[in-house]
Amino acid sequence: MADPYLLNGFFETQLVTGCLPESHDVDAALADLLIQAGHGQIDRAAAPVQKVAECALRLAARFTRDIGAGASARYRWEWEASIERGTTGFRSGPFWSLLYSPHQPGRAELELEDPRLPWILIEEPNLRFRDRPGGPVWEHHHRLELGPGKVVMFPAWLRRQVRGQDPVLRIDLWALLNGEGSGR
Repeated sequence: MADPYLLNGFFETQLVTGCLPESHDVDAALADLLIQAGHGQIDRAAAPVQKVAECALRLAARFTRDIGAGASARYRWEWEASIERGTTGFRSGPFWSLLYSPHQPGRAELELEDPRLPWILIEEPNLRFRDRPGGPVWEHHHRLELGPGKVVMFPAWLRRQVRGQDPVLRIDLWALLNGEGSGR
């Protein structure tokens, strides 16, 4: 007899992964820029940074919907570029964050934390959910290897850690109402 109970996953967290078009044209120059810049801000006018930002803007337009919009768009995207290296945290303000590493695979990794933490561990830290009887347990962290050509975009409020030796480019996207100035 089939199990009459179903586990329905609610409140999924968006995670967009894919390949940067023509990444081979970007990687060497971007790797140099990231190493020269060190920490913090990076020159947003640099061609490789612009190429990654254009990808982020396309993905944001594709995976975001203004449910209150009429015939014309009410929002526009503004972006900022910075460097992630061995950092933990989240961003308050931007809607999306996109990470891109031009370095060889295995040199940078993104770890995303389940947004329901710490609450699900406070009550009963030794219990885990699973999707079906006898099925695997759900983990509270998800790891993704970053490398050339691969973009990862997620809600900016999602807590994460970038691990590894090499710096990673982060593009943060703000959704601003048309007619508003920069809200950052």
